[in-house]
Amino acid sequence: MWIIAALFSACFAGASSVFAKAGVKETDSDIATAIRTAVVLVFSWLLVAVTGSLSQITTLPAKECFFLVLSGLSTGMSWLCFFKALSLGPVNKVLPVDKLNIVLTFVIGITFFSEALTWNKCAGLALSVLGTFLMIQSEKPTSCSPETIASKKPTTSHIKPHKSTVAWLAFALLAGTFASLTSVFGKMSLQNIDSNLATALRTIVILLFATAVVLAKKKGKLLAKTPRNELVFVVLSGVATGLSWLCYFAALQAGPVSVVAPMDKLSTVFAVLFAALFLKERLYKKNSIGLFLLLFGTLLML
Repeated sequence: MWIIAALFSACFAGASSVFAKAGVKETDSDIATAIRTAVVLVFSWLLVAVTGSLSQITTLPAKECFFLVLSGLSTGMSWLCFFKALSLGPVNKVLPVDKLNIVLTFVIGITFFSEALTWNKCAGLALSVLGTFLMIQSEKPTSCSPETIASKKPTTSHIKPHKSTVAWLAFALLAGTFASLTSVFGKMSLQNIDSNLATALRTIVILLFATAVVLAKKKGKLLAKTPRNELVFVVLSGVATGLSWLCYFAALQAGPVSVVAPMDKLSTVFAVLFAALFLKERLYKKNSIGLFLLLFGTLLML
């Protein structure tokens, strides 16, 4: 069942990324993070009430609570960086880089949780990294038409994409690093806490953190300027994220982190497909090969 939960987590995470991209065209990324977190908070506590997990809140172990807070702070940082990367780059490139946290998660799982090191996990990890590298490559123009030659001139419009590429890549890498820490701290916090309750408690930490960032940067006034159509997509992203979290924590509680984390990275496949269908993002031959390697590498790690 934890395998099924991990697959659902990936599907919802992929949908969440596409909704998020559609919601940050004009909306500030920090504002979008706070709004989405508020939606996830409401959603997660409703499910806690439905599942009856609320009764455990009076007997929470201090140690697990500590790691739960660390997991929440890591998630907050990951989301802030991820939304910023999405505002600067395409989904089909940002998400694969973000999912490179699989490397750090894998190493930590082997080192601190004594999880088995096998040849198929190593091979799968290598293919996943190679696939990610191919997915972020841009197709180079081969035509010698006047339009192609003109595009190579060092104009201002030519320089901007380069700077933007460096920016989204840096933020996506940071998002992936903090996401890896989220998985590790999340695993350590689930020893004696129900996964639904852990998700809800962690969301409180994230919302407080995201709100503090908005206030510290004095962006509160931007909330009223958020376009309504983008607000809808941010809210949908929050709902999809809430569903993804619940599935992910359920899988993490029952399965090994070095396997659950790679399965969650299948969200890249779902996100790329959704982005192609709904955002019309183009996937070139090299990127398609990278996507296949990423998928195959993930399956090898199971």
